[in-house]
Amino acid sequence: MADTKKSHHELKRAKKALGAFGAASSLDEAEDAWLELLSRIERCWFKLQPVLQQGGPFQAIRSESGRLRKRDPLLAYMQQARHADEHGIADVSERRARSVTFDPLEKGGRVVIHSMRTDETGMPKDIVAGPAKITFRPARLELVPVTNRGCTSEVPAEHLGSALSATTAAVVGGEAVNYYEGLLRDVDGINDGA
Repeated sequence: MADTKKSHHELKRAKKALGAFGAASSLDEAEDAWLELLSRIERCWFKLQPVLQQGGPFQAIRSESGRLRKRDPLLAYMQQARHADEHGIADVSERRARSVTFDPLEKGGRVVIHSMRTDETGMPKDIVAGPAKITFRPARLELVPVTNRGCTSEVPAEHLGSALSATTAAVVGGEAVNYYEGLLRDVDGINDGA
C-alpha cells in the first residue's frame, strides 16, 4: 500500500493557508497566505510522486495528472507562480488599494456629485449625487501573469474546461485545493482496493 500521509499533510496545510487568506485583515497577511498556499500545493504534488512512480495502477493517474499540470490553465498557473516566487524576484500578485468609482447609469451620461464627506479612513460617505452607479472596492490582492524560465502563465480564467466564477486568489486557490483533494482521493481509492 502506497503512503500518501505526507501529501495529505501538505494539502491540509494548503487548506489552512486558503483559510488564512480568506480571514486576512491586511494585504501583508493575504500575500503571506497566498504564497504559503502556492508552496503547500506544490509540496502536496511532490510528496505524491514516489507513490505515482510505482507504476501499475498508479500509471494512469500519473500520466493524466502530469498532463493536466502542463495544459490546464489553473494548474499550470499555480505551478509557475510557485516557481516564480521561489526562484525569481518578480511579484506573483499585485496589491490594489481600496477605491470608489462613480459611473453614469446611462452610456454617455454624466455623474454630478453634489456633496460628499469621508469617514475617518478616507472612504466616501454621505454621498449626494445625480443618478450614478457607485462601486466600493476594498483593498485586495490581485493575481498577475507570472513568468518562470521564459514561460509566461496568464491568470487562469478556466479550469478543467470550465470557466472560473472569478479570477481571484480565493477562487483560483480553492479550485487548486479541490483538484488535489480529488487526486489524493483517487490515489487513496487505488490503495483501498489493493
